[in-house]
Amino acid sequence: MSTRPLPGHPEGCSCCQPERPVPPLYNRPGLSDISYRPGTHGSFLRRMLSSLSRAEIPDGDGEGTRPLQSLTQRSTDDISIALLDAWASVLHVLGFYQDRVANEGFLRPATERLSVRQLARAIGYELGPGVAASTYVAFTVESSALSGTADLDPALRQQLGTTGAGFAGRAVVPTGTQIKSVPGPDEVPQTFETTGELQARAEWNELRPIRHREQHPDPGARVVWLDGAVTDLSARDLILVVPKDGSTPVVRRVVSVSVDDEMGRTEVVTDGTTAPPRFLRLRRNLLTYTAPLLQPTRLSKASVRRYVRPPPPLPSFELGDPEPGVYTFAVRSGAFGHNAPRWLALPREDRVTSGAYPPPGWDGTNEPHVGADSQGRLYQCEDSAGGTSDQAHFFLERVASDVVPGGWTVLERGGSVLPLRVADVLETSLADFALSGKATGVVAKKVDGTD
Repeated sequence: MSTRPLPGHPEGCSCCQPERPVPPLYNRPGLSDISYRPGTHGSFLRRMLSSLSRAEIPDGDGEGTRPLQSLTQRSTDDISIALLDAWASVLHVLGFYQDRVANEGFLRPATERLSVRQLARAIGYELGPGVAASTYVAFTVESSALSGTADLDPALRQQLGTTGAGFAGRAVVPTGTQIKSVPGPDEVPQTFETTGELQARAEWNELRPIRHREQHPDPGARVVWLDGAVTDLSARDLILVVPKDGSTPVVRRVVSVSVDDEMGRTEVVTDGTTAPPRFLRLRRNLLTYTAPLLQPTRLSKASVRRYVRPPPPLPSFELGDPEPGVYTFAVRSGAFGHNAPRWLALPREDRVTSGAYPPPGWDGTNEPHVGADSQGRLYQCEDSAGGTSDQAHFFLERVASDVVPGGWTVLERGGSVLPLRVADVLETSLADFALSGKATGVVAKKVDGTD
């Protein structure tokens, strides 16, 4: 585009050139530095020079006139142009600082700490105070170390609980104690200082963190943790869970056992089912009578000692509350007579009414109760005088020295289980079920403490 010179201006006068438009400022998002300068020295000078000829008087006598239109000099050695050049330099400096200030108003391009702090405060954040490098150290105290208490803070001396001669194996690490790190390859040692007074004791040299927490036995839990490495427990074994709240103990069958040697514990996974006790309740037999054999007896001291006997005292077993926890069973045994030969295989003379084992025997549906002998009589029963015979509720097939009073036993049959507490144990010889041998008898109580 070409323009004609203004009246009185020579041909090609630069002052007659049209004013160049100022490009708008635009910065796309995400920049690490934004541009906010309205111009530079050159652009400012050009804009002022182009405005000289167009400057109009806004009002008054000369309203609308252009008094500087006749100023055609554009050389910088002219005083008027030199003044514009100086102001272009001022605008150049102001534009630079405007650009820098604008950059400090945004978090990404900001370079001043004060700017970042003010921006953080705008959304409610405060910068944390500066701290030096820190680390954790452990002091080892020799058992023979001594430390006087004269200069020790009285409150700390009272906390330590000792004075003077009783301070063996203890030490006080004063504030500002210097510690140097062990440098690695191509490193230099770093010096640290303690920030407070510390107390140290020889018994604290090997403090270990608590790696376990108390587990209250939960009958509903499928996973049970046992302390230590339990190696004598395997799948299909039974465990007894005695809750802490006094509720009914529960028998669980083990599914798997995993020993954690590093943590010193054993994970026991159970079947998670509670089998209700479906065994017949242990009870005393009803009082029965047999036909007496009457014959004359001479009343004498000898006959009195022979026939008149005081009733045996009722057994009394005071068992305390069961200890909560998880119990495993060290003894597995069958009841006495469980391996008896078939009754029909016995000699005929033993299978008649007058024999040792009257019918119907113990085969099939006639199998006696675990607490009864081959003829169906309970081992522990009342006698005619109201006492209790000196027998157990049931007998194990062998001598089991691990069964002790106060412990637990579980009767299992056909998938049903019955937990019982051991009130007393006796050892005797039995001859029954065509078998003979020593056996351990158990006097048991139900979990509620009754017989």
